[in-house]
Amino acid sequence: MNGLIGLNLIEEIGIESLASSFKVVLKPTDVASSKKLDHAFQTCSFEYPHLVLDVEYPAESSFKVKRNAVKRAYSSFCQLLKEFNIPCVKTTFGLGIVRVCCRSVVQLDNITPIMKVLVEAHLIEEVGMPLEYSYKMKSLVLFLKPTDMEASMHLDQVFEICSFEYHHLVTDVKHPTTAKKEKIEEPISGNSAVEIPVHDSWGILISGVLIISILILTYELCRI
Repeated sequence: MNGLIGLNLIEEIGIESLASSFKVVLKPTDVASSKKLDHAFQTCSFEYPHLVLDVEYPAESSFKVKRNAVKRAYSSFCQLLKEFNIPCVKTTFGLGIVRVCCRSVVQLDNITPIMKVLVEAHLIEEVGMPLEYSYKMKSLVLFLKPTDMEASMHLDQVFEICSFEYHHLVTDVKHPTTAKKEKIEEPISGNSAVEIPVHDSWGILISGVLIISILILTYELCRI
C-alpha cells in the first residue's frame, strides 16, 4: 500500500472493519490511476478480492431540498415586498383575495419572479403571509390582496394559465368585526316576538269574533 501511495495513485482511503477482516476503499486521483490500481491487485500474488466501481455521492434528501426551497422563496419574496414597499401582514381582508399555495420546489423557485411582474403591474396592494420563517414550513401560502376587482381577475388569470400549476382560488375575506356586526343585524325569525301594526290588530280581532260566532251557531244548530 505504501508503494501505491508513493506513486500518487490514491487520493483518499476508506476503511471499514468487519468481524474477521477489514475492507479498504481506495479513491484514485483519476481514471488512469484507477486502472493502475486495478492492474496492481490483479497481478498481486496475495490474490486480494477486489473490484472497481463508481460510488455516487449521496443525493440530498428530498425533505432537505424542499425545506431549502421554502427558505429561499420566503427570503426572496420578503425582499421583493420590501423593495416595492408592499405591506406584509399576517392576515389580509377584502374582496377578491387570491390565495396561492406553493408546494413543489419548482413552484417555490419561480414564485418570486412571477410576483415581481405582478407587483410592477400594480396589481397587488397587500400580501398576507407568515411574518417569520420557520424550518417546519413545508409550503408557502400567500394571500394576495388586489388593488381592485379588475386586478383580482388579472391575478386569477395569471395563475390559471401558469405552467407551474399553482393551486389557487379567489375568495372574499371579511374582517372579524364586520362579520360579527352582520350576524347581530340578521332579521329576527323563529319564535321571536313580531310587532303587528295597529290597523291590522282590528282585522285580526274581528276575524276571531266571527270564527267564534260561527262555532257557537254551529253548536246550537246541532242541538236542535
